[in-house]
Amino acid sequence: EVKTPTDVKTPAKAQTGAKAKTPTKSKQADSQKILLNLLKRAFEISAQDDDGWVGLGALGQSLQRIEPSFDSRTYGFKSLSLLIKSMPKQVEVKGAKKTGTSTIYVRMKDV
Repeated sequence: EVKTPTDVKTPAKAQTGAKAKTPTKSKQADSQKILLNLLKRAFEISAQDDDGWVGLGALGQSLQRIEPSFDSRTYGFKSLSLLIKSMPKQVEVKGAKKTGTSTIYVRMKDV
């Protein structure tokens, strides 16, 4: 007996209105913990002033030294400064405007 295309069962199609999978809250929390630990390690090896402030560029270099594959885009931010600014509970940010360029300084909060 030869089967025709109408006789062959096809797998059920996915619902067209289904939402794309989003990371679970536990995965997001794990990612946040990993990021915080990485930032703490980077702060520890970066040159800090007497009050614990580190230049954002120096922090970025320390992050690259610790984790060469580090990229702020992995966490959904196009730059390290935007990533850091998204963490006001963990990190303080201050900027100093100098003739057209701004230098950003950051330090960890006591959490």
